[in-house]
Amino acid sequence: KDPDPKKDPKASDSHRPRYDFFAHAPAAMTGAIRNFTTKLTGSITLADNVKIDVANLFNQALREIYGRAGDEPLVEKHLFKITNSALQKGIDKTFDRVGVEFGKKNQAFIDQFKFNAAVFSAFKNHQQTKEIVGLLTDENGDLRPFGQFRKEALKVSKDYNQTWLQTEYSTAVRAAQSAVNWKKFEETKRLYPNLEYIQSTAHNKRALHLEWAGTILPVDHPWWDTHMPPSDWNCRCSVRQSDKPATPIPGGGDGNPVFSNNPGKTAEFVKLKEHPYVKSECRYVGACDRQTVRLADRPYKPACEICLLAKQYHVNRRRIEENKREYERLREDKDYYDVRFDPKTGGMTATHRDHKFDPTRGKFGIPRGDYERLTKEVFYKYGRKIILASEKAVYKAPTPDGYLDEDLMDIKGVEGFSAKNIYRKILGASRQGADTIVLYYHDKSVFSMDFLRDGYNDYINEKDAAKNIKNVYYVIKDKLFKFR
Repeated sequence: KDPDPKKDPKASDSHRPRYDFFAHAPAAMTGAIRNFTTKLTGSITLADNVKIDVANLFNQALREIYGRAGDEPLVEKHLFKITNSALQKGIDKTFDRVGVEFGKKNQAFIDQFKFNAAVFSAFKNHQQTKEIVGLLTDENGDLRPFGQFRKEALKVSKDYNQTWLQTEYSTAVRAAQSAVNWKKFEETKRLYPNLEYIQSTAHNKRALHLEWAGTILPVDHPWWDTHMPPSDWNCRCSVRQSDKPATPIPGGGDGNPVFSNNPGKTAEFVKLKEHPYVKSECRYVGACDRQTVRLADRPYKPACEICLLAKQYHVNRRRIEENKREYERLREDKDYYDVRFDPKTGGMTATHRDHKFDPTRGKFGIPRGDYERLTKEVFYKYGRKIILASEKAVYKAPTPDGYLDEDLMDIKGVEGFSAKNIYRKILGASRQGADTIVLYYHDKSVFSMDFLRDGYNDYINEKDAAKNIKNVYYVIKDKLFKFR
């Protein structure tokens, strides 16, 4: 059913959201959302049994924000995950249903569509974070007790993480399907050169969309750049191929600017720069170099931190996908064993049959080869790709232990308690051709940050040493740290 604005539930005056852009998107829906809990006490269930643990994520967000009172964040990662997880799962299921071949042909487009959904989620997260931060203090400017703060914040969450999330999920799914349709329309336009705008299947139809219904125009006509359904929140209009003659362009106005969009061209499920989440914060979204630069680059202005959250998600997702492909390759390679992949963290590991584990026992009474085995497990747990490679020497040349992500890596167990010992470990890894060294401390009693720092500086200042070590990690028992 298309919405009736008169029946749209409004927030109370004391907690009215900054933007009233869902005036045409009530919570009542059919189709995409089959079951959505009304209490923020557990998970929500979307179409295809997609579940999001809103209560847990929201409570973690409140603890983070309350713990940083006076140093409030621009974005909060748990709030981001609530919306982004829902949108990404819905988009993935939509594109997956089309088939493997569509995904292969349109992978770059799908990646961009998912990234833009993450950008939307990040800006929504920022607005929600800002409203929740505003509830930290009472009318006198005093910090509220946590229980009172949580009670007030839950009123905000009902809009962001229930009412609006339902609508956003439904819209993202429909826009992804619209994008699939558009790609097919472009492929077959020689057979069916025109498209026809079809009225909504809902009982209550928008008057403006009824004026567009029956419009027939060529696939390449610019009208479709701004009128490809969904044409509003919860819109159920559609488009079909036609070989009928073209009609005049309809009048009646342009509709909601947030939906002046063609998802199959822009890879956006809404027009990002027109959405109030985005429009109030940054006018460069969609045409900004910041979205393509490295994560290590400093933001140009504070608002860039919002997009950076989406970038981090995008980079992490690609890392997981790449690690999965490496796992699928190596599990078929008979030269490797113990090939594993964790789809949740992206951790991936494998060991070559020609990798040598030192059987001699060290200071801690275990085989020194176990230092490598234990290190491998730690990196795997932290979601990294670690491969222990063949150590068959070429012309008796020393070889590094393997690969950490894409870097040549060597693992060194630390048993001595001195800066000189650390210097020798780093120098040895460098001479073996490693880019990265991992120092393994089986017991924290032999760890000293001063010795690590001094040993590294001695290596850097060594005149005759090749300075190819770029990354220095250290593992203390089962905890991972990065020094450089």
